[in-house]
Parts: sequence; C-alpha cells; structure tokens
Amino acid sequence: MEYLTRILNVVTGRNGFKFHPLCKALKLCHMCFADDLLRFSRGDEPSLLVLLRDFATFSEASGLEINKDKSDMYLNGVRQESASNLLAMAGFQEGAFPFRYLGIPISYMRIAVGDCSRLVEKMVGRIWSLGAGKLSYAGRLILVQSVLAQLQTYWARIFIIPSTVITKLMNICRNYLWACSDEFLKVPPVSWDKVCSEKKKGGLGVINSKLWNQAMIGKYCWWIVSKADHLWIKWVNHIYINGQDWFSYQPSLNSSWTWRQICKIKDLMKSGFVQDQWSMNGGRYNTVSGYEWLMGTQIQVPWVPVVWNRLHVPKHSFIAWVYSKACVDRVNDWLRLRIPVCEPVQ
Repeated sequence: MEYLTRILNVVTGRNGFKFHPLCKALKLCHMCFADDLLRFSRGDEPSLLVLLRDFATFSEASGLEINKDKSDMYLNGVRQESASNLLAMAGFQEGAFPFRYLGIPISYMRIAVGDCSRLVEKMVGRIWSLGAGKLSYAGRLILVQSVLAQLQTYWARIFIIPSTVITKLMNICRNYLWACSDEFLKVPPVSWDKVCSEKKKGGLGVINSKLWNQAMIGKYCWWIVSKADHLWIKWVNHIYINGQDWFSYQPSLNSSWTWRQICKIKDLMKSGFVQDQWSMNGGRYNTVSGYEWLMGTQIQVPWVPVVWNRLHVPKHSFIAWVYSKACVDRVNDWLRLRIPVCEPVQ
C-alpha cells in the first residue's frame, strides 16, 4: 500500500487530472486503510484515465489487480450520459449511498434511521448469543455496561446517531435489564434517567447514550480549537471555517446536517465546559469529563456504601438498590404531596 500511495501522489502533477472540487485545496486524491482504498477526482474522462493508468502501473509492478466485483464507482453531479461512459471505461458497477466502510455507513447526506439498523440488530443478537436470558439482575447490569454500551461507543465516536435510533438503543438496554427481553414487557420500577446516574449519586452508572454521543463528538470540537494534525480538521478549516473564530462561528444554511449538529454541540459546551474543564485538563479534552458535565450536578446519596459493598453478593446489592431507590422516590413524592405550602405570616 505504501508503493501504491507513492504512485497515487504522483497523480496530482499529471496533465489531465482534476481534483474533486471539495478536495482541491488539500490536494486530496485518495485515502487508504488496510486493503481498502477510496479515490477522489472530478467526474470526467481525462481524470479517470489517469487513475486507471496508475492502477495498471501498480499491477505490473506488484502482480496485484483490482477486484472489479468488489469495487464500486460513486458519481454525483454527473449527467447520465457521462456517467454511463465513465462506468464503461472503468468496468466498475455504480454504487449507491450509503456504503459501509469499516463497519459504519458512509453518506454525503444525513444518516437515516434505516442505515443504523445493523447496530440495533447487533445489540439484539448479542443479548441472545451470550445466553443472557439466564442471568440475574446483577449479571444483566454488567452485560449492559460492558457489552451493549460499548457497541454504541464505536458508532458514537464517529458520527451523530439519529435521536430515534438512540431512543431505540436505550429502550433495548432498559427492557433487557428489567424484563430480560428486547421488547417492552413490564413497567420498570426505576426511571432510566436515574439508572444512568453514577452509583455514588444513587444510580447504576449505565451510560446515557444521547449525552455520551454528544461528549464523544465534543472531541472534534476540541480538535478544531487545538488545531490538531488531522486530515478532517484541515478539511473543515478549508471548506467551512476559513480562518474564522471557532467559538463565534455559525454554520451557513447550505452546510451539511452533520456539520450543523457539531456546531450545536460546540455552542452547548462552550457556555461552561470550555472554561471549567478544558483549561483544568492542561489544554486537553477528556470525554469522561465532558459527559459528566453534560449530566449536570447531582446530589450524592448517603446510603451508597451500605448497598454497594464489595463484601456483598452483587445480586443482593442490586435488589437492595432497587428497594432503596424505589422507597426514597416514593417518600419524596409523598412529602411533596403532603407538605402544604404555608402563607407567610403578616
């Protein structure tokens, strides 16, 4: 792949080759990972001929050839007649967005709910493939924290997951924890927001998928601030920001949906997290700190050391937590209903 990269870099100086309009500033013509390769160019015949000649040069030197059955060409903004000629020249089939790269959907538009169906199916399949139906409450809690939540992390750190999908993922974790099923079978005794609180603050420490996704995307915002040496950072600086101040920057209406959502997270976190946390971490962004800041201030409960004790059986600790949490909530609700609001004495 290193030899192929050197050949492809020479393409930028060939006569007839034209960059993709959004890649011209960075002179970006390809991206590769392992045995996968993405090529970018203008949709015309001279540029395609240069690319095909470079592939032929690499094949003659290495003996490796392109597998056309596994290769696709994606055309956008090209007339139908020109697109047919380009496909015939390359011998590739025309691909359709979104396509999968490294296990996630890639699209130039907003990620749809249907594009994330694989993540939902994978979570449901993981529940039943591990014999999870025979676990106790404590065992299900560990599975939700260590397995199901981590499946979301890989997707959450790459792009913004649609809110409908996040709600469905949270419902799967909730239904499995309380009913040992991916479907809703009974009303849970404790609300999911309280389950997602830290243990020392009366919860179970399960990740809140929506806030965790925002905290992960917050790292991109910090990369822009620190001008990290990443290709994506260089690209958005050329295409969107163009030297403007990042904290006062507002996206235009013709910007992509993903970019507008990233800017919303930037506006959300700059209000307090930038001054309170980023400066305290030595100029580095910490995803966990960002998540805790988004969770907000919570009161620490005094009964945590009694319930969550390393000498206790986990199953017994979980049941004790359920009853403790349910009783405290019922007492608080009862007090709110019973305590009258007195008029001030004249």
